[in-house]
Amino acid sequence: MQATQIPWVYCPTIPADASCVALSEHEAHHVLHVLRCRPGATVAVFNGDGALRIGQLQPNRKECAVTFTEVLQTATRWGSEWQLVLALPNQSSTFDAILPKASELGIARIQPVYAERTERGHWEPIWAKRLERWQRILIEACKQAKNPYVPKLLAPIAFNQLPTKSLGGCFHGSFNASESAIQLTQKPSLYSVVVGPEGGFTAAEEAFLATFSTPVCLPTYVLRMETAVVGLVAALKMQVGYPYR
Repeated sequence: MQATQIPWVYCPTIPADASCVALSEHEAHHVLHVLRCRPGATVAVFNGDGALRIGQLQPNRKECAVTFTEVLQTATRWGSEWQLVLALPNQSSTFDAILPKASELGIARIQPVYAERTERGHWEPIWAKRLERWQRILIEACKQAKNPYVPKLLAPIAFNQLPTKSLGGCFHGSFNASESAIQLTQKPSLYSVVVGPEGGFTAAEEAFLATFSTPVCLPTYVLRMETAVVGLVAALKMQVGYPYR
């Protein structure tokens, strides 16, 4: 049975030699009462780091377990890894909306940055408080997208503190780009996509960006941040020949 055709549940720890795993209370409630799966239903269990198992639900009064019937080993990602370098928006609700898109697009890591136009005083007090919520958003989106890899959400850093030499092939959307075609002599193991804040980067940030990132022209109007993430990543994957399933 193909894993993409059945419900997915998340279990952070799946021992290699385990014949079954017990689901958390949250996952058990979701699969039994939200998805309305019945005892014996076939589900896929993933740990967010590539491990994937297929099994049958075995609920009882104390817990809900999944007994494995098939092991699917997802050893590698599809093609190169992708990283999203994202200037934190003014509203946390915009950030909430971007996270599911990152999961659906197969982003491996999300590096938030404080740009000059980011309201840093808004983000610093709430980051630790909302980290668990954001992790749950990423997991839920992976269930829907059938993505066995939950994106890693890194701690925010200042934009000018980016480790530019470890970003791989780096690209950003720009109206100043002369063309949309990407010319690469070889395909890097990592692609980084930079998306700026509302209002765009400042002139100083644009100059810094030009030292390590290639501008890409998107033939469209000014985009909202959540639209820019989807449009830019999708356009880049099409141009570099990303191997879809």
